[in-house]
Amino acid sequence: EIWWDQRSSILDPFLKIINNYVKPDFGIDFAYEDIRKNKGLTFIHRKTENQDIYFVSNIQDRNISYDIDFRVSNKEVWNWNPYNGEIKQLFNFSKSANGTKVPIKLAPWESTFIVFEQDIQTSYVNKTNMNKITGLNNRVVSAEIIHNGSYYLNIVNNLEDIFITKDIEDIPAPLLINGKWKITFESEHFPKIEKEVNNLSSWSDTPDTKYFSGTGVYEITFNLPDDYIKKDLKLELDLGKIGNIGEVFVNGKNAGVIWMKGQKCNVTNLVRKGKNQLTVLVTNTNINRVSAFSGITPLPDDMLNKYGKDHPDNRYPREFGFEPLPPSGLMGPVKICPVRILKIDINN
Repeated sequence: EIWWDQRSSILDPFLKIINNYVKPDFGIDFAYEDIRKNKGLTFIHRKTENQDIYFVSNIQDRNISYDIDFRVSNKEVWNWNPYNGEIKQLFNFSKSANGTKVPIKLAPWESTFIVFEQDIQTSYVNKTNMNKITGLNNRVVSAEIIHNGSYYLNIVNNLEDIFITKDIEDIPAPLLINGKWKITFESEHFPKIEKEVNNLSSWSDTPDTKYFSGTGVYEITFNLPDDYIKKDLKLELDLGKIGNIGEVFVNGKNAGVIWMKGQKCNVTNLVRKGKNQLTVLVTNTNINRVSAFSGITPLPDDMLNKYGKDHPDNRYPREFGFEPLPPSGLMGPVKICPVRILKIDINN
């Protein structure tokens, strides 16, 4: 016996013949990516009169970064972001024998739309090791870099190949926000607790907050060095591990809500040199509170007429005494990550 199943794999002679005539609509080079099969990246393809719309979803608890071969040729490539509503043209792709190959990076459980429409632009980035290409025309390419090092661009400009290298040496390291955090716990079902901590940890790991469900308020003051405030730097706040949702305020101004893994807040226009105030409102789920129940709670007065005085079912729900409790609160590490914004002249 062999360890693979020929009847359901790409080794099936029937499927191999079909693949010679019908190319994959959504293809991954498994050998190049050093994987045996696709375990968590899925898609839906819809065609309109002038668009090919792909909904791409990473249904697994890990990051993915693959070059995906879409069975569409000679079209502009766009990204529709379902989380913030942004629609941006993509400039980093390459032509392939099957269609168009687009680098796709997705956080755990993240989804996005890749849309092909109109005729292909005459300029695009065929290959690069830069983190993100944000713009391109006949003269200038815009990019984002998060680490110092040597970078390259292979640009197709009006059918002409252009190769550019760039050394980046002046990006500051991520700034860790450490020190004394003030945390306030208070909810309708929980007495108010105020504490100061030097190390961030889960509420579920501490006896006095283990059964707290609600919103905890984290506050800290931090200093931002001068070299983080530059015109060519974008600053993103990374909360690290959080359970489950965090609303961020920097110097009293709302910076956004963190509700999925890998998400960051752009705080470039909210921070300043020197002293800054960071406030994070973290809300967990109700399982912590419910797990502490030792009996069924009385019905509210406004529901007695409908359900009566006696509870309809005296069996205890399985959530009572639930263990182990999921992590709750802000666990970090919290840091500000600088991103270098590059404008590169293609002709020089």
